[in-house]
Amino acid sequence: MSYFNRIKSDPIIALVIIFLGIAFFSPQKENAQTAPPVIEKAAALEKTTQTDTSAGPGRIVFDHAFHDFGKVMEGDIVKHTFDFKNEGPGAVKIVKTKTSCGCTTAKAALKDYASGESGKMEITIDTRGKKGIVVKTTTVYLENSVDEIAELTLTMQLERPPHPKVGNVLNINKDPKCKTCHLDKGVGQKGVFLYHRICAQCHGKKGRGA
Repeated sequence: MSYFNRIKSDPIIALVIIFLGIAFFSPQKENAQTAPPVIEKAAALEKTTQTDTSAGPGRIVFDHAFHDFGKVMEGDIVKHTFDFKNEGPGAVKIVKTKTSCGCTTAKAALKDYASGESGKMEITIDTRGKKGIVVKTTTVYLENSVDEIAELTLTMQLERPPHPKVGNVLNINKDPKCKTCHLDKGVGQKGVFLYHRICAQCHGKKGRGA
């Protein structure tokens, strides 16, 4: 009797084979239904990193785009914060910021700002090595926005510090006029009193210039 004829004639063997087949293929079918394809996972990941544009473009509005520091001492580091808000219907992403020179830095969260969400951008300027009138700009690059860029401008008038040059400092003891003003007031003083009588004339009471 052949193998297939034996299976046909013996129903028990046939049932065993059918049962084993069901047990073997069922887990594979379940895994195929529950495990998402690699392509779907990649698409989902890409979607989470993109700005939602379904509501249309957003619109970042700064409360002001220009700031004047006024008179600033040469060598000082100054900071100013610009407030902004997304007043458009869609989310806006701040992609990057670009300053007009290396002495200027801009600090803000490079992220999506939902409709109605507010944020802050802090601009820092190092004035060391600069003189006179200084104008610095910061360009903000936006994604899914009515305006692709926003430009912020800061200006100031730098003044020379009151500290005398090193050469003049060395001559204070020799020049009677300098000696009377800068040194005689400190005779008999010490500590904070000596600082306020002598050093504060050039450095100021807080050490930042008179």
